[in-house]
Amino acid sequence: MIKWEEWVNSPGLAPYAYDFETRTLKEAKLMADKYIQLLGKKSPSNHDAFKDYFSHLKVVFVERLIERKKKFSQVTLKKID
Repeated sequence: MIKWEEWVNSPGLAPYAYDFETRTLKEAKLMADKYIQLLGKKSPSNHDAFKDYFSHLKVVFVERLIERKKKFSQVTLKKID
């Protein structure tokens, strides 16, 4: 049984930790990593999936690239474009 009153009105973290990472979220991150690994020479095999991503997955993809910006060059960005 969840003690709602205690959980909502007491300080501290929630009693449960939720994992919001989905399969498609992981795929978006992996696609960005794969683009970096391929050094702009070609696109990952699943690159067509990007056009069907919802906007929040596209943001995840771009954020992953920004996190790793020191690991790729303009050539990679041109390939992504």
